[in-house]
Amino acid sequence: MDRVNRTSDSDEIVRLEALPTELLSRIVGATDWEDVLRLRQTSLRMREVSYDRDVWKEVFLRYLGTRIPRPFYLPKPLHACSSEDIEHAIISWEAPWPEYIPAKLTIHRIDWKSQILHPAIYNHGRFGRPYILNRSLCLIPGGRWLLFILKFDASLWYFDLSEAGHRDLRPRLLCAEMSIPGNLVKVGYMAVDLISAQLSSPGTYHLTEFNVAIAAPQCVRQVNSAEWHTRITVCSIEVVFEPDVGDGSAVATKAVGLRVSRYLSRYIDKFPSPSSLSFFCLLGGEVAYKVEMRSETDPEDQSYAVIVEWKDANGNTSGEDLLRRYIPVPSLQHGVLLPESRILVTTLAEKSPNLMLYRWRDVAIPSMHPLQGKLFENATPSWQGRVDLNFSFPDSLWYMSGDIRLVTDTVKEGVYGIRVLSSEDQLQKSSETVLGKDIVSVEQLAKAIPGQGGSIKILAGQWEGATCQYHRRYHYDARLHKSTASHYSWLNSPPSNTLSTSVMDYGPPMSLLPNDGRYDLASDSVVPGGVILQPIFDELSGRSIFNAGEVNEFLITVDLNLPFLK
Repeated sequence: MDRVNRTSDSDEIVRLEALPTELLSRIVGATDWEDVLRLRQTSLRMREVSYDRDVWKEVFLRYLGTRIPRPFYLPKPLHACSSEDIEHAIISWEAPWPEYIPAKLTIHRIDWKSQILHPAIYNHGRFGRPYILNRSLCLIPGGRWLLFILKFDASLWYFDLSEAGHRDLRPRLLCAEMSIPGNLVKVGYMAVDLISAQLSSPGTYHLTEFNVAIAAPQCVRQVNSAEWHTRITVCSIEVVFEPDVGDGSAVATKAVGLRVSRYLSRYIDKFPSPSSLSFFCLLGGEVAYKVEMRSETDPEDQSYAVIVEWKDANGNTSGEDLLRRYIPVPSLQHGVLLPESRILVTTLAEKSPNLMLYRWRDVAIPSMHPLQGKLFENATPSWQGRVDLNFSFPDSLWYMSGDIRLVTDTVKEGVYGIRVLSSEDQLQKSSETVLGKDIVSVEQLAKAIPGQGGSIKILAGQWEGATCQYHRRYHYDARLHKSTASHYSWLNSPPSNTLSTSVMDYGPPMSLLPNDGRYDLASDSVVPGGVILQPIFDELSGRSIFNAGEVNEFLITVDLNLPFLK
């Protein structure tokens, strides 16, 4: 019987191979990537077809938005991608990682001297070494561009990590016009909107541009007083392309750097103060942040989620007559802007609902002035629920199968996924209670790994930390000089991979350290002071970044040695 089946399967392959190449490529392109690789092993004819660019292009376009979320970036424009480029992009996203992964850890020295003549660096010299605000670090998907802002002037910079083969990394300036002259910036916040540009260009599948917003709270001193002003700048960052000499083409397909293409908005807001700015986010034409104000009848501060349309605010230099939209939210903690004029927030409420979704154009209080001295009733959410988890929202949003998704590491409880549904057919299929047009679903993607926390622990110079992305979680344990990566999948979403954990070994770390006598692993210090901050992980490239705390002299990269990531 087995012989009969094998003969029948062989006959089917023979008849399939007799088809014209164009038709055969369309048929193979309608299968899943695993099937394409299996067909590659059957015959020379099918092997040839499995490398056809049209096959992998068809698979990619079919997966995008259904198995691969947006934003997702190919390494270059689709028309310039080879069959191998597209195949690697799909497999690196979908394939489970092996149980053991070799990895390369490199400590890079930051070459601040290369920019010493720039005022943003020269002025830092008066106060010490340039200080990177760690909460501003943002690794753009693809693992090449690392954005950051500097303390004191909130200037925007980036590293090109394609230079990671070199020990020295040169900081590159993007924007140095953030601060109010004569006022030092103690803290700064950055929000990056990647998804708006890609969704507005449905035929573009590589990184071309994105928007960045910077909030720089500054103490403005008057003759007998001082008050806080927050300068907010929104700018468009574009990727600079040049012709790839290696391809022999005159078409600009090789990314060589970033630059500010235009300033979209600059304005001053007298609120929020640094102490109340627990979140700052950007999406489309709006920025949102938290403010706290005290009413005349309540001694406790009332918290608000504030939404400002940055185009209308452009040019406001006084903080007065600025149209803000206020959503009163008790014990507001974090928030994230969503499409269709929505904002999802968490609160510190202990028993009442602590996860709420608002349609802010419907419920927000518009005002040209701060709401100080007044007490407002809490706004009615379009959805609310209680989640007994301690989490904050990540910077990234993903679109998949018509819904919006976020991933958060709850430290102790594991990794959780949040889906925001809004289409009518999805609402009808859902078993959740619908309060309005929206519904939010929370599901556990991965349980906490025993002994692994989600925050940095510094013990005698040792450090560990974790970060998660759409379907992979990265954790580093300095005591063992090893990392683990959890691969999880969303409920009822392909690929239906079971939870798996990989171990990465960096090899002998001593050989990777600069031989200048300042590093002593025997005392468990990886960098001077032994302070390493939260890792940043990019699952597209498999690259992780660690910043060396207040030292700001070194940057640590960890690159995975996976064949399909090359």
